[in-house]
Amino acid sequence: MQTHLLCLHGALGSAQQTKALTDHCRSIHPRFEVQHFNFSGHGGVKANGPYRIETFAGEVLSWMDEQGYDSIDIFGYSMGGYVGMWLAIHYPERVKSLFTLATKWQWDPETAAREVRMLNPDKIAEKVPAFAAFLKERHQPLDWKEVVRSTAEMMIHMGDHPPLSHAAISSSKTLTVIARGDKDNMISQEESKAMYALLPEALYLQMEDTPHAFEQMDLNRVSEAIIAFFLPEV
Repeated sequence: MQTHLLCLHGALGSAQQTKALTDHCRSIHPRFEVQHFNFSGHGGVKANGPYRIETFAGEVLSWMDEQGYDSIDIFGYSMGGYVGMWLAIHYPERVKSLFTLATKWQWDPETAAREVRMLNPDKIAEKVPAFAAFLKERHQPLDWKEVVRSTAEMMIHMGDHPPLSHAAISSSKTLTVIARGDKDNMISQEESKAMYALLPEALYLQMEDTPHAFEQMDLNRVSEAIIAFFLPEV
C-alpha cells in the first residue's frame, strides 16, 4: 500500500523547492507516491489575486478534487506548513496527517513588520544579486520582484488578520508534527513549542544542525524524519 504525500513549498518558493527531498524519499522507500504543488503566483503560475493563506488552501483542495484525492498526507515547509494546518483545521477529512517544518506560527503587526524588512526586491537585487538571479529563474516568466512584493503584502495582512486563532488550532484533530531546526534564526523554539502545546494530537521535533533555508538542509536528515512519521513501520 502506497503513501500519497503532497509537498507544499514555502514563501518565495515553488514546487521545484521540494523535488530533491521527495526524490530522495522515493529512493529510500518505493512506497512513497509524492506530488508537488505550485501555489498561484509562484513557479511561473499566474497569481489568482492577492496572496492569501485561504486562497492557497483553496487551490490545494481544487487540485485534490482534480486528481481524485479524497484525502492525502501533507508535508509543508514554512508557509506550506501554515497552509497545511489551515486545511487540517477547516477540512480535517481531507488531511490524513501533517508534517510541518520551519513554519512561523506567530503573526501580529510587529512580527509582520520585522519579516517584511527582508522583502525589499530592490535591496535584494543590490545586496544579494545571486539570490535575485535564483528567484528570477525560479519564478519565470513571472516578475520575481512582484512575487517578493506580494509576499510582503501577504505577511502584513497576516499580521493584521492572523488566519488561525488559538481556538481554531486547539480544535484540530489531525496528527501533526511541528518540526524546527536548531539553527533556524527565523523561527523560535518558543513559538514552535507554543504551537505544539495548543494541538491535541501533535509531536514536536527539534532537528539537529538544521537552518531555516530549505536549500541548506541535510536531505538525509529531513527524509529520515518524514519516513519515520509517514511510514513508522519502516
